[in-house]
Amino acid sequence: MSLARDNPFDDPDTSRLVLIYIVVITILLLVPAINLSGITLSRMRRRMEEIGVRRAFGATRGELPAGARRESGCYIDGRCIGTDLVVHSRAVYA
Repeated sequence: MSLARDNPFDDPDTSRLVLIYIVVITILLLVPAINLSGITLSRMRRRMEEIGVRRAFGATRGELPAGARRESGCYIDGRCIGTDLVVHSRAVYA
């Protein structure tokens, strides 16, 4: 009688299923990340003139990326707040 328990990942079917889950979850996380980076890039391209004006008025190189990060953070915070409002309003009116 063995005291060691059998490892469920030794089964080839389970290992294959875990691998499939990992691939699917990775794709599901990667697609929105690429989308968000594309949105940020397009917004920065539209604001190149504004960035030039800020540089002309004395903004340092460190202040420009910090402003972009602040703006992206506000965008993400707004989406989270909006999602929370929708979820909670559905719970109230359901």
